[in-house]
Amino acid sequence: MTGYKKGWERYQGTLIPITPDDYIGEEHECRVIDAFVDKLDLAARGFTHTQPQEVGCPAYAPGDMLKLYLTDT
Repeated sequence: MTGYKKGWERYQGTLIPITPDDYIGEEHECRVIDAFVDKLDLAARGFTHTQPQEVGCPAYAPGDMLKLYLTDT
């Protein structure tokens, strides 16, 4: 997806040799949510008013926002 704000790649190392995946266990529920939302066709499920605009600050990707919402509940 282009036109949305994008966080840093979670598989990319930082200045120290630790990635975010090192902090999350293999069986953590957020991994299921991440995989589930990535498989969804968000446009078919009503996420149709979230297209990036030409001007202004880019919005966050709808899938990322859904992942945050599902993880928080």
